[in-house]
Amino acid sequence: MNLVQYPFTSNREFLEFTFYSEGPHGNIEKRIRFKKIYGHHNAYNLAFGDLDPKTGEISDSITTDNKDTDKVLATVASANCLFWAISKYNGSCRREHAITHPTLPDENSSKPFRNPGSVQDIRLIRRDGNFL
Repeated sequence: MNLVQYPFTSNREFLEFTFYSEGPHGNIEKRIRFKKIYGHHNAYNLAFGDLDPKTGEISDSITTDNKDTDKVLATVASANCLFWAISKYNGSCRREHAITHPTLPDENSSKPFRNPGSVQDIRLIRRDGNFL
């Protein structure tokens, strides 16, 4: 994806991503959360919005109007691509595949993932070292 996007971080499970929208209304914390839809094979709900400072929850009813809609949507799309790449290759196929990227934590790390602003450099490789 060649669109400008914000850097984001992820929790260790890659189910929640955080980034900050920058614009005339300041830096606004945004969240993207994936939640498994039980009873459906490989189906997830994507929740996205501003982090409500009062509740600590994602709010999709807050209108920020930070004049950065394209950049925000490109960031959500990038996190979505990363989520599906990781869930496809590291979920049920964990023994066969790995995700490599300079900023991805190893399996024993408690550090969150930090995306420098693009997922273009992520490579999917099999455990035998061959690229997918």
